[in-house]
Amino acid sequence: MQIKRNVALMLGALLILAVATWALTRPAKARLAAPTAIPVRVVSVTQQDVPRFVSGIGSVLSLHSVVIRPQI
Repeated sequence: MQIKRNVALMLGALLILAVATWALTRPAKARLAAPTAIPVRVVSVTQQDVPRFVSGIGSVLSLHSVVIRPQI
């Protein structure tokens, strides 16, 4: 019985030593940096006509498509 107790104590001490070593040597968690500010450009407002129609020959393809769904 004395041998089993000594083995259990040695295993417990080894486990504590392993956990302490792991806790002290693991890499520090990287802190999340705040997102950098997006550059904003300010311009003066001008009033002008904007053309609504353009005529041409060929085909038109959209670069992006969007699905709009109502939320109820």
